[in-house]
Amino acid sequence: MTYFEDTGDSIPLPFERVIRFLDSAEHGGAHAGDVRNFKVVKTVGLTTTLSFERLRDGKWTPAVSRLTVFPPFCYCVEEVKGTFAGSRFVGIHRPAGKRTRVDLFGDVRSRVYSPAKAKRLLLRTLAKAHREDLAAIRVWRRKHS
Repeated sequence: MTYFEDTGDSIPLPFERVIRFLDSAEHGGAHAGDVRNFKVVKTVGLTTTLSFERLRDGKWTPAVSRLTVFPPFCYCVEEVKGTFAGSRFVGIHRPAGKRTRVDLFGDVRSRVYSPAKAKRLLLRTLAKAHREDLAAIRVWRRKHS
């Protein structure tokens, strides 16, 4: 287990608007450039199990994640199957004036990579998702302003 935190990022919209974006159809595909064969396996209460393949190191690898959402501000992800099985993290969105702060905390595990490399790869994936969300938010904001 390798602990990580990525704190202090923000989204240039007030909290209420970010929550509306996160609940929108535009968010669903916002950071799916390196994901294919995405399927919702099941949903029970606040928890959804997702199956997909992710492009990593030039190869498509299968994965299963469990996502639990605690509206409006928190979500938990547990990697159930795949290269990062056993990894878990929490994302928290908080009001920060005219922006929304985004903080991530968790631990990463990998059956393939060293702890240091697994942490770098997971943080890179999460940073890419954040950048892609920001691009999708710009488009969404123009449509819904």
